[in-house]
Amino acid sequence: MSSLIVARSEAIKRNGPVEIRPASGTDWTQGWVVRATASNEQIDKKNPLGTNVAVSLAPAFITYQHNGRLTAAATNRVQFSDSRSGSGLHPRCLVIDPSGLPKLILGACA
Repeated sequence: MSSLIVARSEAIKRNGPVEIRPASGTDWTQGWVVRATASNEQIDKKNPLGTNVAVSLAPAFITYQHNGRLTAAATNRVQFSDSRSGSGLHPRCLVIDPSGLPKLILGACA
């Protein structure tokens, strides 16, 4: 959530695109980086999530435009869940609407 808020704010402040992408290839569980697209300057970085966290439904990257809106016209969803079967922990769904505002929902993404 915090990386999304930072990326959106920086895109507006810099009047240019800012993207969030996995730190390693396409694996969001290995952490992610927030970069200004034009300069490739790293703005923020998050460490790996841990061995029991699974990420699904995530796009290859998330880009905020200069106006704070997403470049993708559709709503993005990212699901975080416990990779251990029968853990009893509920998944979390991170929903990012086209306006760029993120919201965290308890339960699986619909």
